[in-house]
Amino acid sequence: ADLKWQAAKLIIEPSASTRKDSRLVYRVVATGKDPAQVEDWAINVDPESGQTLEVKTQILHVDVEGNVSGQVTVGDQPDTPTNPPQSVPLEGLNVGIAGGATAESQAGGDFVIPHGGTTPVEVLANLTGRWCSVINLDGANLSSSTTVTPPGPANLVMNPVFDVKTLAEVNAYHYTHLTHDFVRSRTTGVPGIDVSITTNVNILDSCNAFFSPGEQSINFFQAGGGCVNTSFASVVAHEYGHFIVNRLGLAQGGFGEGFSDVVSMLQFDDPIIGRGILGPGTEVRDPVAANIQYPCPTTSVHTCGQILGSCFWLIREEFGTLLGSQQGLEVTQQLFVDWSLLTIGGVGDSSAHPETAIEILTLDDDDGNLGNGTPNFDLFCNVFATHSIDCPVPPPLTLVLPDGLPTSLFPNVAETIRVSALPGTTEVNPDTGQLFFRSGSAGAFNVVPISWQGGLDFIAELPGQLCGEPVEFYFRFLDQVGTAFQLPSEGATAPFSLEVISELQVVFADDMETDTGWSVGDPADTATTGIWVRVDPIGTAAQPNGGNGGGGFAWVTGQGSVGGSVGENDIDNGATTLRSPVFDLSGFAGAFDPVEISYSRWFSNGTGAAPYTDSARIEITNNLVDWVPVELLGPASGPDTNGGWVFHSFVVESVIPLSSTIQMRFAAADNDPGSIVEMALDDFQVFQKICFEGPIFRRGDANGDGGVDVSDAVMVLQYLFEGALLGCVDAADFGDNGSVNIADPVAIVGFLFGGDAPPTAPWPACGVDPTDTDALPVCQSHSSCP
Repeated sequence: ADLKWQAAKLIIEPSASTRKDSRLVYRVVATGKDPAQVEDWAINVDPESGQTLEVKTQILHVDVEGNVSGQVTVGDQPDTPTNPPQSVPLEGLNVGIAGGATAESQAGGDFVIPHGGTTPVEVLANLTGRWCSVINLDGANLSSSTTVTPPGPANLVMNPVFDVKTLAEVNAYHYTHLTHDFVRSRTTGVPGIDVSITTNVNILDSCNAFFSPGEQSINFFQAGGGCVNTSFASVVAHEYGHFIVNRLGLAQGGFGEGFSDVVSMLQFDDPIIGRGILGPGTEVRDPVAANIQYPCPTTSVHTCGQILGSCFWLIREEFGTLLGSQQGLEVTQQLFVDWSLLTIGGVGDSSAHPETAIEILTLDDDDGNLGNGTPNFDLFCNVFATHSIDCPVPPPLTLVLPDGLPTSLFPNVAETIRVSALPGTTEVNPDTGQLFFRSGSAGAFNVVPISWQGGLDFIAELPGQLCGEPVEFYFRFLDQVGTAFQLPSEGATAPFSLEVISELQVVFADDMETDTGWSVGDPADTATTGIWVRVDPIGTAAQPNGGNGGGGFAWVTGQGSVGGSVGENDIDNGATTLRSPVFDLSGFAGAFDPVEISYSRWFSNGTGAAPYTDSARIEITNNLVDWVPVELLGPASGPDTNGGWVFHSFVVESVIPLSSTIQMRFAAADNDPGSIVEMALDDFQVFQKICFEGPIFRRGDANGDGGVDVSDAVMVLQYLFEGALLGCVDAADFGDNGSVNIADPVAIVGFLFGGDAPPTAPWPACGVDPTDTDALPVCQSHSSCP
């Protein structure tokens, strides 16, 4: 460092300890020449030896402490003679030293600013903080400052003298911060609210307030027209509620109004919105007194929002009666925040509807089965009934598959499927379970009984099926009085279906999570918006919210903003085209097992001003010039034109000969008259379903008598040590390790008498060897298998 040295002085250095003597030293002082880098050093030197005894800084670091507060109207009412402003600490506010460091005020308004030095400093603050940045649109932004000698205290009061407009600024800051914390203290799940939102106050207008999705701001008006300044508790909380709806990606409308009312109602424990807006005894809304019924009889968003507001307040009252007022409030507050993370929002003009009831019951459920009710089923359903909203009628009996279904079946190998029968208003007769199945999609169903395992659990064994044909099946049970229940509920008209294949050979698979070589554009494209893009989709009434299955990336026709309009970035002024990579499928030409292509697609053309007038084309080429149709979607209304992910697959050679230049393209258009058109694509796959040819046998059944018992262990020992012949050596390879040795009869005995693992596939039904790559001779015969 560049230092300025002073002449040495002979001084007596006092002892810092009573146990040591003071000493005579030369003191040399060095100070820094750079004002931006404060330095002040003291060096003590022994006057006899010249040895440096000590080097120490003389700069004293003294942090500045203090507190920041402001005058606000307390409760949820504006400034009135009966509700004068009171002082409250301001948390999360940025406080700084002029020309120095800054700090953020903590709970209670306290702050500590890092500082070096003891000379007086100016401490400043304005209404910019962690979750809110207040802008005064009728004058300078409010600030406060004081000069103190470190460590202070520096106590700042943002608005020590009463003024309606400065009161509006502090109100906006305080209640925006509180409303953010009302949500965030109960969940980490609401995205995008951990920002300092722009909060405009004292707008030169009156009797209103609003949220701006484009500017991401909340806005409050001056007093006038008989109204007070709208920057007070319940109105601030309401407008911040609209911000939360926007960040959740939900539509505003009546739902946004109702949701925002509930943010205020539950935060301040008051069913009234905007008390005192026009003076004492007035209000903006009383949702409970309004008693708006479902479906909302008007298109007024503020009227329709009151359905949701009233429902939540009545829930709050019911829990208050059940648990006590304070605990009832806390339970309802948490329920509301949790519900916000799973709700689909409003339906049409109605802010609450039957799906809202199902969402609330889903949160209340404690066993994964709505069919048998929930702990507070009657409480919630009685509340919703007051607004003509019906709760779902619990099904008498619910059939479920706890382990799900396999993705496919191996040929000639039985599949075990677990089924549970969950009681509702009735119970299953455990002796009545039946599995109906057939090979292919036509003909009569075969029937086999389902085995009861005790309790609610059953085991169904689907017999092994031939390769290449799908198998269709469904489950059927009777209750105690003979009423039939099926899974799927449509039974034979819409059964489950699984492919029966030996192997799925995947040529190309793309879940769209990474860039795999797709391209956008075609010479005929003219669209100016809604161009294909690979993103995590933001849902609208026309576009999916996430990829197929509800999450991840997909290709979509344009990406709007969270909370934006349905037509913000849909297709306009013509077509946009997405092209797949080019695939070389020439090596599969003429193969016994054909190559297929599958994908999940989404198309919506029915939500705009000219619904069901536009189409989407899906085509394939084998020479990159001539295109052959695969699917034409629309324009008429139907399952292909109203959104929703739809799976489609086709055999390539049924459409076009295979070549080294196979490519697909997906094109959608919005032509005159303009409308709302969206398309999406996900989970694209090129694959071959392979059926192995091979002998049929049952592993472990070495003697071919149809079962596995001790005689099979004896047969394997005779084969190993006495030269006995086996019709199917693979059947004796109990563990399918590619050889037959003493471990196999030991494993058979362990399975029969020791509870050890059963034989590997194929077992217990006959089938082909799923790992037929070993050196064992091919089965010549296995009399118990066809």
